[in-house]
Amino acid sequence: MSMKSQLKAADGSSHAYHQTTTNASVLRGRGLKEAPFELFAPGDGTLRTSAGDLVVIKGFNWFGTEGQHAMLYGLEERSLDEYFAFAASNGFNAMRLLFNQENVERDPPTPMNDPRDGKITFDWRKSPELRGTTYIKMLQVVSSKAAEHGILILLACHRLRMQYPGQSLHAEWPGDWDGLWFDNYWTENRIIGNWQKLAERGLCAAWNVVAVDLMNEPHGAGWGRGGRKDWRLG
Repeated sequence: MSMKSQLKAADGSSHAYHQTTTNASVLRGRGLKEAPFELFAPGDGTLRTSAGDLVVIKGFNWFGTEGQHAMLYGLEERSLDEYFAFAASNGFNAMRLLFNQENVERDPPTPMNDPRDGKITFDWRKSPELRGTTYIKMLQVVSSKAAEHGILILLACHRLRMQYPGQSLHAEWPGDWDGLWFDNYWTENRIIGNWQKLAERGLCAAWNVVAVDLMNEPHGAGWGRGGRKDWRLG
C-alpha cells in the first residue's frame, strides 16, 4: 500500500514521494535469502527503497532472549509461527531481537526448561525448529521465522551478562551508569569479536536483519562532548 507524500527539503523545496507501509503482505513469501527491495538511508533521517519510496516501520520488542532463560517469553504457550502471524496480521513489520554478549561468546545449548527456577522456556512440539539449537542458532531460527512472515529484525545488544546476581534490574547494562558498550571484563575487543561471530554465522547477512543496536539505553553516553563516553568518536 502506498500514498504520495510531500516532503520539504532543507532548501524549502517540496518533493513528491510514494510512502510505502511495507506491511507483512508486501514482505511475506519472499524467501529467506531474497529481499523484496533494497533499503537505503539517504542521510535525511528517512529509510527508502531504491525507487525512492519512503519506508515506514511499525515494530515491537519481544523480550526473553537477553536474560537468564535465553528464550523469547511465551513460547511455552504458543509457537513462533502463531506469534509472528499475529504480529503481521496486526500491521507490524519489524521486531527488536535482544541478546546478551555472554551467551553469544559461550553459545550454550538452548534449554527447554531452566533448572534454576523450573521455568519451561519453550514447547518443542509447538516450535520444533528450536529444539537442539545453540544460542546463536536460536537467534538465527527466530530471525528466519520472522522473515517468513515478512517481519524485519533489529538485532539489539541488551546486556553484557545474562544475569547480574544481587543487583537491581537497571544495573544489567553498562550504558545505564557508564555510557559505554563494554566494561573492564567484557572489553571492547571481546565485544567486537562477538559481533564478528554473529556476522560470520550468517545472522547479519539475512535479508530481513536491517539494523543493529550496539547497546541498550546508553543513558551515561554523550555525543560530541569529547572523552571516552563520546559515542561520536567511538
